[in-house]
Amino acid sequence: MQISVCEHSLVSISKHQNLFISSKIRKFLKFFFQNIYLLCIQLGLLNNLLSKDISSHTIKDINNKLRVVKMQSYEIRFHGRGGQGAKSAAQFLVEAALLEGKYIQAFPEYGPERSGAPVSAFSRISDEPIETHQPILSPDYIVVIDETLISEKSVLSGASPDTTLLVNSKTDPDTLKKEIGFQGKIYTIDASSPAIKYLGKNQANTAMLAALVKITGIVSMENIKKIVYDSYAKKSEKIAQANIMIIEAIEAT
Repeated sequence: MQISVCEHSLVSISKHQNLFISSKIRKFLKFFFQNIYLLCIQLGLLNNLLSKDISSHTIKDINNKLRVVKMQSYEIRFHGRGGQGAKSAAQFLVEAALLEGKYIQAFPEYGPERSGAPVSAFSRISDEPIETHQPILSPDYIVVIDETLISEKSVLSGASPDTTLLVNSKTDPDTLKKEIGFQGKIYTIDASSPAIKYLGKNQANTAMLAALVKITGIVSMENIKKIVYDSYAKKSEKIAQANIMIIEAIEAT
């Protein structure tokens, strides 16, 4: 009777050992084939990237091409007049980017400190830490809140054929492009009308910010709405709601 029990126990132990060994083998094989699969993908990717000619590529080229996520950065310059909210637009933009985990900078550059005087404001947004603190001299995007500033030399300063220009204007973009001799891409939008409709004054900064985000997708429109609403709600719920309606009006165009 005791022997029978012992024999049963030995059989039971043997079965458990086999199951344990089988489990270890399965885990090893799974790990092995997963890594072989990933290696094949990487080799295939490398082969495509190098176009079967490794001698024509440097190690730096290979490393750059193998980066799965392309790091992006944007430099935006806003132009307006004192009291039109260029500084606020630049600040709202970077705060929305901050919600998305980006690195940011925003700062104004004033002319004479009076209402109606030309004002510039700058926004930098990047996937990587920003090391420079210089004014934006070669912008990716130029946003002109007041069309009367378009003739100012400083507005188009540093613009290149890769620069995108966004102007608060009812003028056809092709016509305006010829008038100012701009080489890059240009967009025009009537941002003053929704500002006057909902705010009762021509403060088009929110409308121009919404237009920039709609065109570029630099940040999400929902985050712009959140930042704009939260900022203005500290002063007035009515003004906050009016600015949201301005954004929604631009979204609908």
